[in-house]
Amino acid sequence: MTEPRVIGEFTDYTGLQLALRACHALRNISFEVLDECTGAPRGYFSKVLAPGSQRRITMGSLGWALGGLGVKCIVVEDTDALRRIENFMAKNSLGKRNGNLVHGGSFKFEVSRRFMKHIQRKGGKARWAKLTAVERSELARTLNRTRWSKIKSATRRAKNRKPSNGTKARHLGAPALSRDGRTTDSATLRKSAAD
Repeated sequence: MTEPRVIGEFTDYTGLQLALRACHALRNISFEVLDECTGAPRGYFSKVLAPGSQRRITMGSLGWALGGLGVKCIVVEDTDALRRIENFMAKNSLGKRNGNLVHGGSFKFEVSRRFMKHIQRKGGKARWAKLTAVERSELARTLNRTRWSKIKSATRRAKNRKPSNGTKARHLGAPALSRDGRTTDSATLRKSAAD
């Protein structure tokens, strides 16, 4: 198997652009064909790869360009840059990083519902203490409106709900009525029985 041909090398963005332009010239295909075969929007590569380009190559369009031009990037050691880094580290007495102190990936942090309630309560008290009397009044009014709107919407849903066992759907929170119009909830019946 023959070795792949090296078309260009780069160490910065400008070098990347020049290498991709060299690949484009080597393949001898138009920007329109490149747009079509990669699935890029029409006119995209004419804005990215043309001299004096208006747009920059993004991480997404880099994949399109590499695939459409039939090339790939290989990361190799740059001996000159490596020598500079080693000299800098030796001069500034910087050692290699300690692998024991490096945490790779993600870690899981769990808190209980009880703890969350505890800190929410503390935060609510701290916030309430910092508010002025007017701000507390406005906040209480807003909370009250929210609370009553939930009750009203639940009441509406209960009224609109179809009865499941042939009985009439009744108002949430309202006592049930017997045929003669008297209340039939247990508290009222106990009270009337005591009288």
